[in-house]
Amino acid sequence: MSKNFINILLSYFRLAYLALIMIAISLEILEAKYGISKKLIELIKEEMKRKPKSPEGNLQHVFNRLGKIK
Repeated sequence: MSKNFINILLSYFRLAYLALIMIAISLEILEAKYGISKKLIELIKEEMKRKPKSPEGNLQHVFNRLGKIK
């Protein structure tokens, strides 16, 4: 590969890294200002209480039935 290509690639990585840092800082500011995490956790807990869990499959029952098929 040419050095020019590597330099361009590194500049894109630096740009992406800076963008991620800016996003993280802005999310921290929003969290401090509005407390989104606590509100979101409370909302999820309310929804879990309101909606019943869907029934889960019993793998032991499936394996036992497979043993009877011959």
